[in-house]
Amino acid sequence: MTRLVPLKRLVDPRRPITYGIVQAGPNVEGGVPYIRPVDMNGHRGVPDPSTLRTTSPDIAESYRRSSVTPGDIIVSIGPSYGKTMIVPAALAGANLTQGTARVAPASWVDARFLLWALQSKEAIHFWDVAVGGATFRALNLEPLAETPVPDVSLTRQRAIADYLDAETARIDALIEKKRLMVELQEELFVARIYDVTASLTPVPLRRVASVTYGLGQPPSLSADGIPIIRATNIKRGRIDSEGLIRAARDDLPLNRAPLLRSGEILVVRSGAYTGDSAVVTEEWAGAAPGYDLRVTPHSMNPRLLALQMLGRRFLDQVELAKGRAAQPHLNAEDLGDILIMTGDPNRENETASDLEVADLWRRRIGERLESQLSLLAEHRQALITSIVTGELDIPGAAA
Repeated sequence: MTRLVPLKRLVDPRRPITYGIVQAGPNVEGGVPYIRPVDMNGHRGVPDPSTLRTTSPDIAESYRRSSVTPGDIIVSIGPSYGKTMIVPAALAGANLTQGTARVAPASWVDARFLLWALQSKEAIHFWDVAVGGATFRALNLEPLAETPVPDVSLTRQRAIADYLDAETARIDALIEKKRLMVELQEELFVARIYDVTASLTPVPLRRVASVTYGLGQPPSLSADGIPIIRATNIKRGRIDSEGLIRAARDDLPLNRAPLLRSGEILVVRSGAYTGDSAVVTEEWAGAAPGYDLRVTPHSMNPRLLALQMLGRRFLDQVELAKGRAAQPHLNAEDLGDILIMTGDPNRENETASDLEVADLWRRRIGERLESQLSLLAEHRQALITSIVTGELDIPGAAA
């Protein structure tokens, strides 16, 4: 069994674990870049260092203790903890924020090995327990310093790092191919929507449906109350229950926003996902609309309308409408102006049936690919853990 030691035992004693700048001030042209959790792409580092925000040289100097050098490890500690990266040469002299911490490996420690060790299940579980049920899910420096890490020779560290560098690269390449397949399925479906509806007649959405607002400010919450469908629950054609909240029935202004009916469509009103939509199925009939827009079809096939809202023609018009505001935003009037393709009832029914078949295949293939992606991610995590902890040995990794 490999002996475990606290992370702080493997850190350069002259450069202890520390977080960065508390108040970085306004962005300074030609200033010192600093790294936030949001700048880090999982364990892949900072995709484009030139996009980092910068602080003044004076502020950076006052936080000289958290300046980073190539080979240091950065760990996000809040508000999203657990991202890791090795500092590249391009970020020499950069600094951190209060949400990132520097781990400077000691001279007898391979930084790549330490990076892999901090991605093991043991390290992640230790952090999850340390954070617990805190409202603000951030990792403090003390539990970070106490993170258990295998204590092995430098020779073994390098062999483990070499092996995981190569093996995870193969897995990552396969994951990337699967992700591209998911994107391709979406592109094919979007193209199908455009082609199948091209011969129909365009009319403003308000001609075939009413567009109204949801609840606005959320009412009092209740664990056993009425479900409220918010923007976070609207996921490209479907409603997702993750993060669902419920409201006390007595506090719902049902005279202004009645409960949802099957066949209605919810459209995200603002934020990064403005224009995303989801149809209300029987499962969600009786739920309450949140802050977003509510579309109630009255003179066209509701299935065809819902499917068109996933297509490029609709989304391009949403982009133009929300682009008029300083922040991405879509109001009921703008949504009502968007052109929808319609026809006589028979043509609408035939078109809807055609697109529903394409949508069914998209969903089935998408679910299969997502399942494969999940299995690959689990395999990757298990491989890292078993190699780092010594549960699975590798050639050349001498003790």
